[in-house]
Amino acid sequence: MKPLLVHKSIVRNVKKIMCNDRFIALKMKAEPLSILLVQMYIPVTEYEDNKVEEIYNIIKEILLEGDG
Repeated sequence: MKPLLVHKSIVRNVKKIMCNDRFIALKMKAEPLSILLVQMYIPVTEYEDNKVEEIYNIIKEILLEGDG
């Protein structure tokens, strides 16, 4: 996993970090609900359908895990 910089003013509120070569997701404690920040690189139409489907499955996993 590559190093990730999080500003010291928010680091104590970070609950979880998820990442791979296409996305990074940061879940933070907040009131009244937690915050899930996601940055992704999503393939464009020239990619094969299975690659695009793989990315959509990753998004689904992040969102489902974000609820926990």
